[in-house]
Amino acid sequence: MDEQQKSAGTRREVPLQLKSWEGEQHIHLQLNEKRIRRMIWATRFRVARSVIATGVMVLFFYLLYMAAVNIVFVKSDYNYKFARYLITMANTHEQGLRIRSAPNVEVNGLLTQNMKLNLYRKVGQWDIKEGELTGKKHIFGPYTYRTDVESKYWQGSPSFSYAVPGGLLKGGPDSEMNRTDSADTWNQIAHIGDGFVAEMGFSLMRGMQPEELMTMLDKYDLTLLSMPVYAGEIREFKPNFSSSSGNLIQVQHLTLQPRVLFNENHSLSGWSTGLGAGNIEEAKQGLLEDMEWLLSEGSYNGSETDELRLDYLKRNGIYVYGAVVTGPIRELEKLQEEELLHEFKLGAVEVWNWH
Repeated sequence: MDEQQKSAGTRREVPLQLKSWEGEQHIHLQLNEKRIRRMIWATRFRVARSVIATGVMVLFFYLLYMAAVNIVFVKSDYNYKFARYLITMANTHEQGLRIRSAPNVEVNGLLTQNMKLNLYRKVGQWDIKEGELTGKKHIFGPYTYRTDVESKYWQGSPSFSYAVPGGLLKGGPDSEMNRTDSADTWNQIAHIGDGFVAEMGFSLMRGMQPEELMTMLDKYDLTLLSMPVYAGEIREFKPNFSSSSGNLIQVQHLTLQPRVLFNENHSLSGWSTGLGAGNIEEAKQGLLEDMEWLLSEGSYNGSETDELRLDYLKRNGIYVYGAVVTGPIRELEKLQEEELLHEFKLGAVEVWNWH
């Protein structure tokens, strides 16, 4: 009996030892898991710290790089020249649209210059925002630009088109064009009260020197804003754009506007509102010089056509075949009595803001 009890007692002692060993192993495993988790988190922390430190260092050197880039572009006048290009392009190619603020050029890490300029239209004595001129230039690439012109009207175009006189197109007599009555335009104006100002575009029955048109308009209380310039389109070369309706032909044209002035470092120095006796010669000479400057800066969309235009203007002088004017609505209405004016188009209308 005693031997049986001893044997049974021995059998009970073995499981207790196993349990003790298993418990110790479990504790060791828990401790190891904790150590592994601490090692993993420590590793993650070191990696994250290294990534953050690297990112901060990269950002620091990038900021230093961009600061140096901006200093170089400002000191070397690259930004001023880029802004001058866009402003000059708008002043010579966009009808009646002008720049009214100093430009702000941005340069990115790839040394690409970007800029947006607001374009304004003169209505009475107010400058009305009409759209944006967006430009870009890669460090070794050409200039590119785009004009986004908006209209507050659901129907109708915010820009004017002009009918080119047959005499300019064919070099023949000035009387080859029939005068249009513009009845719709005059009907619109008749329904507008006296307390409004507006802009108006019109074409000429024949080509004129700018001074002749200015003399014709001197008796009216109006501001002459711009004039389309004939530079040999169709007659000597095919323009980038042309259209016809009946016996009227419109072409993409250069624009004679008050010259925008720049300093020697290409920074903007000033501009005038309208054309008059005091600045017409400057505007004419400025158009030729601005075209030469644009072409000397390199190729752009339409540069081949502009080379032909510039050559034509140097040989034949500057002749215009229309205009954009602004002033009181009743003063604009008087223009229908001028026999050499036709194809009248009413532009933006605003409440009274006149001297």
